[in-house]
Amino acid sequence: MGVISNQLIINDSLSLKELKQSFKTLFPFLELELYRKGKLLNGRDENKLLGSFSKESLGKGFAIEPAMSINDLEQAFDKKLGLKATVYRKMGSSLIETSFTSAWSLYYQNIKGGELLKDFGTNS
Repeated sequence: MGVISNQLIINDSLSLKELKQSFKTLFPFLELELYRKGKLLNGRDENKLLGSFSKESLGKGFAIEPAMSINDLEQAFDKKLGLKATVYRKMGSSLIETSFTSAWSLYYQNIKGGELLKDFGTNS
C-alpha cells in the first residue's frame, strides 16, 4: 500500500480501495470520499487506479501527511487528479463534514474525532 511511516503516498499505481484503506489506517476517525464530475467514486470504482482518473501522470505523486490541512488535501486532489476530495470526521456513529474546520490539520481532525467517539461511548 501507499503508507510510508506517517505518510500516504498518492501515485498513479494506487487503487481507490488502497487509498481509502491506507487513509483509514493513518486517520481512523476520519473518512475520505472522492468525487469525479459530481459523482461519488464508490464500490464499482474501488479497483481503478488513481492514474486512470487523471489526464496526466502524477509522476512521483504527492504525499498526505498528518500536518496537512483539509484545504491542502482538497487542493492537491483537485490540482493533481481533477477529483473533489471531502473529509468527514466521526461523531458517534455518524460522519460530519469538516468544511467549517478545513484549516485544521488531518492530525488534529483525527484527534477530535477520537475525542468525540469517546464522548459518545461507541466504536461504530
